[in-house]
Amino acid sequence: MNLTTKHYYEGRKLRRKLEGLAKKEAKSLVQSEESTDLDEARAIMSTYHWMKSKHIDSVIVEKRLIGGWVVLLTFADLPRGIPNVLGAPGKPKSEAEAMFEATRLLRAAFVKCEDTKKMMREGNFEENRLFRYQTLNLQVPGALVDSAARKVPELPGEKDAQKMRMTHIENMRKIIGPGELTGDRWDRMSEDQKLKLMIEASFLLCLNINIVA
Repeated sequence: MNLTTKHYYEGRKLRRKLEGLAKKEAKSLVQSEESTDLDEARAIMSTYHWMKSKHIDSVIVEKRLIGGWVVLLTFADLPRGIPNVLGAPGKPKSEAEAMFEATRLLRAAFVKCEDTKKMMREGNFEENRLFRYQTLNLQVPGALVDSAARKVPELPGEKDAQKMRMTHIENMRKIIGPGELTGDRWDRMSEDQKLKLMIEASFLLCLNINIVA
């Protein structure tokens, strides 16, 4: 889906309409500490290590000619290596279902904002970027991604970008070796291996890749 200025304009209006209730519900969920809805919200935002409300930009809802509705949450002014578009987890077939997904998506983002505030209060906040290799989430230091971004200042054409992505993915696989990367394997890796993996992940984040299966 190619997003236009109109999408963002209408999406910001919808975000302003929905965000009051979404913020209220998010705070209530976080205060409850344990609930299915809270677990679901955190799962929706699982590819984001942190989020601030100032980055939440638009809630885009649009009916496709074929295949139901599209629901997207977009973000603005995020550092390199953090996805700026997130799709709703459900597949709405009606406008009512689409609006439900839009509200659920926005509420999840504000839950992540509340979690970030807690990390900041507790002194645990670092602007890391989240990268998932198979089932293991790696928290890549923002400084490494910023360094990679200076070497990849702009996203190249798709053909060149894909070639670069495959190079960095292959580099990661060579560092890890055969088999699944588990938490135990990560713990047994040397600091040099870990740093090399983080550097490769940094370049992939700059090339709009944050998951390698």
